[in-house]
Amino acid sequence: MFRTHFALGLFVGLFSLSFINEIFTGPRWLFVVIVAIASSFPDIDHPKSKISKLFFPFSWMISWVVSHRGIFHSIFPVIGLYLIFDYFGFGFIGLALAIGYFSHLLGDMFTKSGIDFLYPISRFKISGPITTGGILESVLFVLLVLLDVVLVVKHNFINISWII
Repeated sequence: MFRTHFALGLFVGLFSLSFINEIFTGPRWLFVVIVAIASSFPDIDHPKSKISKLFFPFSWMISWVVSHRGIFHSIFPVIGLYLIFDYFGFGFIGLALAIGYFSHLLGDMFTKSGIDFLYPISRFKISGPITTGGILESVLFVLLVLLDVVLVVKHNFINISWII
């Protein structure tokens, strides 16, 4: 679900800050926002997703041509996004987009529907125990939100010294 992907994208973006500080020269908050937003991009191929509604009618054309969890749920758009942005001198944006996009794929790998990571080259689906919209996803969402809060505080995006 969108909320879980967004919370996972936010977590991955915040977690990534510890590793990309030396190569990312822009504002850290911008990096995290791009990662979190990009975490919804793979669902452009699903006509009822939040990202599809935002980019209608473009998304409708995509969902008419490709199936959900097909090419947009493979590693190739991740690589393509990064390479395109890096080519034009915006590698830090490409990195944030790729990390966010990949976080969505990572989340979908743990669902029962799974993804074919190398589609269309292979037909090997990676799947897990989580039912989309089920109780386990709800528990995961709550845990991710709690972790997001911890990382927001850790990276000093919010000063909580007035509480302590």
